[in-house]
Amino acid sequence: MFVLSKAHLSTWIFAILFYLQGSVFPFKVYAKAKERSAWFAELARGKALHKLVKNVPRIKRQEEVLEYLCDYRVPPFRALWYLKVTAVLNESLSGAKQQDSVCDIFCSEYRNLLLKSIKGLVAQMLEVDDLSASSLYKDRWLYISNLSKCAFEEIIKTGEVDYRHPVMEQLKSKNETADTVTSSEFEELTPDEFADHKQEEKSERAFLNDAILINHRILIQMPLRQDEEHRNEANQRALLLYGMGDARENHILEMKKIAREICKIWQKKIYVRFECDKAPLWKQSVSAQRVSDTLKLFKSQTYYDQAVICGWCAESFSEMIHDFVQGNSLKMPTPEGLDILCGMFETAQNIFGIFEMCAAITPLLPYVEKVIRSLVADVIPGSMSGQLGYVFLAYMSRHWLYFLHSGIAPTITNQLYRVIEPMIRAYDYPMTSWGRTIAAFVYHSKKQLKKSKVVYFHPEILESSQIVDLTNCAHKHLILVLETIQRVICEEDWVTVKMFKIAETKRMEAFNYERLKQNCLGQQLLRLGLRRKSERDVISELNSCSENSKIELIRKLLTSLNMWNMRATLFELMLMVKEVSPESAAEGDALMSELARCSLDLFSKAKKEDLQLFSLK
Repeated sequence: MFVLSKAHLSTWIFAILFYLQGSVFPFKVYAKAKERSAWFAELARGKALHKLVKNVPRIKRQEEVLEYLCDYRVPPFRALWYLKVTAVLNESLSGAKQQDSVCDIFCSEYRNLLLKSIKGLVAQMLEVDDLSASSLYKDRWLYISNLSKCAFEEIIKTGEVDYRHPVMEQLKSKNETADTVTSSEFEELTPDEFADHKQEEKSERAFLNDAILINHRILIQMPLRQDEEHRNEANQRALLLYGMGDARENHILEMKKIAREICKIWQKKIYVRFECDKAPLWKQSVSAQRVSDTLKLFKSQTYYDQAVICGWCAESFSEMIHDFVQGNSLKMPTPEGLDILCGMFETAQNIFGIFEMCAAITPLLPYVEKVIRSLVADVIPGSMSGQLGYVFLAYMSRHWLYFLHSGIAPTITNQLYRVIEPMIRAYDYPMTSWGRTIAAFVYHSKKQLKKSKVVYFHPEILESSQIVDLTNCAHKHLILVLETIQRVICEEDWVTVKMFKIAETKRMEAFNYERLKQNCLGQQLLRLGLRRKSERDVISELNSCSENSKIELIRKLLTSLNMWNMRATLFELMLMVKEVSPESAAEGDALMSELARCSLDLFSKAKKEDLQLFSLK
């Protein structure tokens, strides 16, 4: 900001001492605000400085100094005089030993005061829609900025800042001096210490740098797509992490609270409102620091939670554009809000999410331009859609190779072309810089996709999983190999899902043929198709029980029952009942009585031994 040269400072000190004529206390501490106000009024009206210096008021809080100067509209020259006098006299009253010069103390004191005042005013003015009619801007900002300008002009006059000695050269010379080291500084260092590199900063994410098991870390951090296909996996993850209590719901509420605070940025603080036959109102009532503070909680979440929050925020952004297109609202999100949202996807390392959001929002942009034209708004045609499309292609250019191999690159390229098509085809249509950039991206993307002949489906990968007929294995081990192959195939998720559908819809007719009733083959096939990889030991024990007696099989089914195999156990019991011939009523009654007795024994034993049934295994 501004400094005071030593020559001028000594002149001020001698002038003060001359006027004070040896007084012990160089200025008067006013007990009444009325007398202080009268002194500042005289300073503003132009009373002689040699008379005012005899009773300069002392103000303890530095923030009040600028408030008095601003309220009484003190001219900048006289305001600077007051600041310099109070700086010298405050130091003389402190009585402490001066480690720095009075000039340095004065500069640091009031430079920080002006900087703090300017930062506070900027933060307050960001919340104001119309600055021209704001008293904060007229009364405070113009005065403080003019005072700072006069202070800087004064240090140019005094020679503290000179073009013959550029500041950057001074800083460069200081850095070179600081970087100059002698050989004695390395005498006590070992070669290992000298070659040690700078440690990387720890990530802000929770549970990422903690000493936990790798399985737990994967369970906590690994993202899942929030769609119907992965609903079961998401529910299992939530159960394993939070159980069946309120912890899961509380965590979801916390994440929704974070998402709502982020969505407020483009819903209430940064948006553009269109009105008929009027210029649009661009509202931006939030600072970059406040946006950063809002995103702090998001950055501290796990990868999974960040992906969930990004999905909610993307839905909010897309719904805001849908409401504008359908006429339910006149507010549109701005490119700044889209940049924040895409940055969140980058933080979550969900780059494909940016491409998916682009594919969902870009088709709406031509309709946005139609609505703007229907409102006869004072906006350059194509500028709104061009700005939003420009943000998307900026992130796609940063991840160019990922974009080309994403699978939806041709779709996005065609959609971006539709955005700029009126600009290319329509006569006398304005050409914006955003549209030119999108056109260059579309041309380059189309050229690369055709030239590289990117293939998104590789059938040869599936061939690697097929059984090779020329495998060199002995004939006696063929049965073991086939059993292992059959078990591995049946443990695939898609096979398990298909088997459950067959068991539900066909009423297990596929497992109830006469040939499958021999040696319990139908039960073994059903068990192999419905049980998962973690239940290999259970499958082998159930197979051994099937060969002995049904009572042992029923007992084993009930004792191995848990949350994850409840449906598989139910289908096995249903198949046992269906295998009984309708003609043999006695056999059916015996089976039902055995089921009832085994169930009663299970619950009675659990009651006596205080066991917890259906635990999460």
